[in-house]
Amino acid sequence: MSYYKTSELEKFGVSRRTVSNWIEKAKHGRLELALVEAKGKFYIAKTATNQAAVQKLVGNNRKYINRKSLKTVTPKPEFYELFQDEHVLGIISNISTYREIPLQYTYFDDGAEYWNRHTLQLAEDKRLNPLNSTISLLDANIGYLDKVLEDFTYVNVVDVGVGNALPTRKLLEHLLDAGKLKRYAAVDISRDMLAIAEKNIGAWFGDRIRFESYVNDISFEPFADVIAEPPDKDAKTTNLVLLLGGTLANFRAPEDALKVIRKSMGPNDLFAYGLKLDSPVNREQFDFRISGAANQSLPPQCKFMLDLLGIQEDFYTVETGFNEREQARYARIRLKHALSIDFESPRGPWRVDLNKDDALIVWWAKHSTASDVVELLSANGFNPLLTSQLPDHDYMLVLADLRCDIR
Repeated sequence: MSYYKTSELEKFGVSRRTVSNWIEKAKHGRLELALVEAKGKFYIAKTATNQAAVQKLVGNNRKYINRKSLKTVTPKPEFYELFQDEHVLGIISNISTYREIPLQYTYFDDGAEYWNRHTLQLAEDKRLNPLNSTISLLDANIGYLDKVLEDFTYVNVVDVGVGNALPTRKLLEHLLDAGKLKRYAAVDISRDMLAIAEKNIGAWFGDRIRFESYVNDISFEPFADVIAEPPDKDAKTTNLVLLLGGTLANFRAPEDALKVIRKSMGPNDLFAYGLKLDSPVNREQFDFRISGAANQSLPPQCKFMLDLLGIQEDFYTVETGFNEREQARYARIRLKHALSIDFESPRGPWRVDLNKDDALIVWWAKHSTASDVVELLSANGFNPLLTSQLPDHDYMLVLADLRCDIR
């Protein structure tokens, strides 16, 4: 009989100690759970009855708060200045339901500057990394891209999750020199990130490119309005939608973002996606280093977010690892105390209760093999035209158009 691995139960936010307590109680008849013994150890059996019982136990575990060491915190005033009402509700919902702070909310204010500094350091690094590998792959396939674009007079580049625009710089230079670039539109959830990208584009290209800026969360907001423009009978134009830097891997449901992107594109548009591939070595990589930044065990933008929420550093320990079931690297905090976060939401005061030993995910990167990527794109309405990897097989670029057989 199969059984739950401890790592599977941990994704619900319960600790190993809590799971051990459940097993001990079940062994002594104080809890109705069927157990499996394997190599001298006991595990919770995977049965329909146990599944319902485990879900109930998880719910009860979240409801019970040990008041003896309870800490109560409130987000700083800057939190409400940075985030709009829908963002605040999204953060509350994700902490309550998934025990996770979605990564897209960490790229605001100082979080955006931290990311900018990180990528600038990557640009100076001679070793392969997500930035220079993406640039290398675009360079290596520029001839193929030119061939695909030769029937079009102009190209609009739509840079989704633009960051600081560094991965796109050389591509934009190429399209400008070829006389093909018509518009450059940057799409990001963070106005602060967009401001950094706009500054960079201005420094690199001056008035050769008019920077268009659009605030959008691609996890649920289509951007067809960014792409749409009236047809020109004398010039044929296509849109090249970019999603570079592995952005998709940070989403809990990558397929939702892909569906939003597909619905935003027109029938003649192209999509380019870059990412880091799964490998035993990449599963162990957690390079969050930024010169001068504190707490290098967490991405600085995530530490910034915890500070905004009022969660002090001495309230938690940091854990990093690889979740086999979800095929994802993670960074999370493990609470030393029961914690209540008192929010002021658009719907009134809202308290989120977390138990001692609860885990809160602050960074997440889902891993995919090359075949996984092709399958994911195809299942969500894309037709891969080109797949390209560097010789070490750590990074991949895919160029795709839209499947006509999927609405």
